[in-house]
Amino acid sequence: MALPLPGVVHSGGGGGGPHHGRAQRTRSQPTGRNAGCVFKNPAGNSAGRILDELGLKGTRVGGAVVSPRHANFVVNEGRATSTDVLALLDLLHERVERETGVDLELEVKVWRPRA
Repeated sequence: MALPLPGVVHSGGGGGGPHHGRAQRTRSQPTGRNAGCVFKNPAGNSAGRILDELGLKGTRVGGAVVSPRHANFVVNEGRATSTDVLALLDLLHERVERETGVDLELEVKVWRPRA
């Protein structure tokens, strides 16, 4: 999974309106600059749980870091580049696949502007 692309955006979705589940999200998900969950949950499991069980919270590349609050979120601590984020996603994907055999699928969409 090599993604040398300059942008990452969340694929959207989620329902229930703007206030649905806000309190729960505040407790369990990071605030600040992030694109939401970065990997889809594999059948019968949780991507966040897998990443957490492998001890990947806090893993960083440049200014991009796996949230200590929820392992399926990558947070921009202020100076992360798209290259940092994509390299971190690559590292996470490869580690999970190598250690568990699970091939995580991106939840976010990778976007590249037209030249």
